[in-house]
Amino acid sequence: RPKLPTSMQRAADLVAARLGLSTKQGYGELLQKLVRHFRSFEPGSPPPDSGDLYRDLALGKRGICRHRAYAFVVTAHGLGIPARYVFNEAHVFVEVWIPTQANATRDEQAESWLRVDLGGPHPSRLDRSRSPPSWRVWTAGCCAEAGGSR
Repeated sequence: RPKLPTSMQRAADLVAARLGLSTKQGYGELLQKLVRHFRSFEPGSPPPDSGDLYRDLALGKRGICRHRAYAFVVTAHGLGIPARYVFNEAHVFVEVWIPTQANATRDEQAESWLRVDLGGPHPSRLDRSRSPPSWRVWTAGCCAEAGGSR
């Protein structure tokens, strides 16, 4: 279980409560709600400064990929979900740990990190002339190939 410093855990608890998230919810349900929330961010001016950057980003729902990813990872860690911040020269996304399910078939039993694209790359960093790589991404409760069909 990821550990946050006490002050960050308090902030993550406040954000989780405002988002209607609880550790009593199932892992998959929590992930779906987290992804839905952090994908709903809009570009634009930063939210007003309250003195807590994480809380401002998570609840203000403004920002590009790096803002979404940072706030997602802190919130996930606060809920006990292992997550990591991943970046390259053009985009930031997160990865979450997907544990083995008790009723999984042998082929499904591998635990793994799953890439979660929250969207929001800065428009100037997109190269629209190149097709997207074929990465596994979290899409509305299932895995699919980026740029492919479900």
